[in-house]
Amino acid sequence: MGKIVAKAMTQVSADQIRALVACASPAGHRRNGDPEHLVVPDTGHDVTRLPFVLADLPGNLAGRI
Repeated sequence: MGKIVAKAMTQVSADQIRALVACASPAGHRRNGDPEHLVVPDTGHDVTRLPFVLADLPGNLAGRI
């Protein structure tokens, strides 16, 4: 897989995670005082790049390397 394709796939994953986090509060699934989000992607995601891309979101990312 080329670098451009890998970057695009990571960006798609990041966009999906952002959308999920953005929907959590208005839907009532997140309130003040709750623990931070914990994102655990399945294998195949770039878990070394995703934390960098999602650095502005509250929460943690755990993944297998």
